[in-house]
Amino acid sequence: MPGAVASLAANPILRQGVFSYFLSKTPLTAALHYLLALATVLFVIWPKSQYLRVGSPPLTFSIQVIVATLIMTYLSFSYGAAKLGDETLQVSPIALVGPGLSRRGAVIGLTVLTIGHTLFFVALAFPLLVAAAHVSGISTENFARALLLVVVCTLAYRWLGLLTLCVWETQDFLRYVMARAAFVLFVLGSAFFLPPLNPLLGLISMSFGEELGQVVRLFGHELSYATVALIIHLLLLLGAYIMVVKLLKN
Repeated sequence: MPGAVASLAANPILRQGVFSYFLSKTPLTAALHYLLALATVLFVIWPKSQYLRVGSPPLTFSIQVIVATLIMTYLSFSYGAAKLGDETLQVSPIALVGPGLSRRGAVIGLTVLTIGHTLFFVALAFPLLVAAAHVSGISTENFARALLLVVVCTLAYRWLGLLTLCVWETQDFLRYVMARAAFVLFVLGSAFFLPPLNPLLGLISMSFGEELGQVVRLFGHELSYATVALIIHLLLLLGAYIMVVKLLKN
């Protein structure tokens, strides 16, 4: 165990990632703005006491988790497609693979970094989401399912962003365009041409799926949009992960 920790601490990708995302001003400012945006939304949509007496539960949690998902998925595409470092010195994780870092070490570093950074954003939003879930009457099971869907979708988009970095490492503008086009396609556009893929509709279906008809028949079983979205994004994550591993230098 001490050897594994020391190996992680010495991993160039992980060290550069920690500096880039947790110690640099720009990413920390983005995280602060993310937290302030969620706090502002929660303040605005917090139900008044008279509405809590009405039979139907408020939509506080649904709105809050959708806003958090929108911001997190956008940042995931952006961070995944971007190089590590600050504005003065940027380095691609691919360029760090060489004599001092094996492909296995690079994969471990990227995996730990992407999971850790994703959980960092989830942790920032967690107290606000708990408050929203409490006032909305969301069960612990649905709360956990919503968080699982958010984490899986965010990680899938992060690795899709990394895939664009592997394919167009030297073409910064093309990666910039592709990352934002992918965000529009997967997070916004999919609601119109492939609703079960859309993570936002998946979150909505946890509370109102049956009323809105958000179910898919598969092999004789009715699956909610949330379940289908989770399965599809797990496959997207696995596919992007495998392709990134294959594209890394030996």
